Amino acid sequence: MDLSSGVLGTEKPTFEIIGPAINMAQQMEHHGVPMQVHISRSVYEMIYGGPFDVKERGQIEIKDGSAVTYLVNGRLGNK
Repeated sequence: MDLSSGVLGTEKPTFEIIGPAINMAQQMEHHGVPMQVHISRSVYEMIYGGPFDVKERGQIEIKDGSAVTYLVNGRLGNK
C-alpha cells in the first residue's frame, strides 16, 4: 500500500493521509448506499466463501477510471 502522510498548514495544521487506498475509500463512501456495507474487490476476495450475503454493486467511477464494488447484505441465514 502506497500511502503518504503529514501535517498540512501553519495557522490551523491538520494531519492528512493521502494515497490510492484513501482515494478509493473516499469514492466508495461517495457512491455508497445508506445502511449497507460497501466493499472493494480486494475485500470481497478476502471474505468470499464466508458467511456473508454479498451482491455485486457494479462499477463506480473513481479518480483513475472505474472499479467493481460489492454490497454486503448481512450474514447468510440471518435476514
